[in-house]
Amino acid sequence: MLPEGRPLTPLQLRYLRLAGVPEGCPLTPRQLQVLRLAAIRGLTHKEVGKELGMTEHTIKNHFMDILDRLGARNRVQAVFIATHQGWLEEEK
Repeated sequence: MLPEGRPLTPLQLRYLRLAGVPEGCPLTPRQLQVLRLAAIRGLTHKEVGKELGMTEHTIKNHFMDILDRLGARNRVQAVFIATHQGWLEEEK
């Protein structure tokens, strides 16, 4: 389901599955990648940015969106929610 409450189309669902986004996860593939790097590898915003070829500012913006989509107040709570839901398992 999209953040606006609209259901995903079959094409959108297929894209998310191919991109490694678990079913039911409200994050985009990039947001999930950012959260995984921070949570699993313990990288800072700056280190995540360097790893992905993005600025620290862009990574901070991704984290603000992640917090909003997960209803989390901070990075630790976002990681807890995503871990509890099983969304942070390493990409295969």
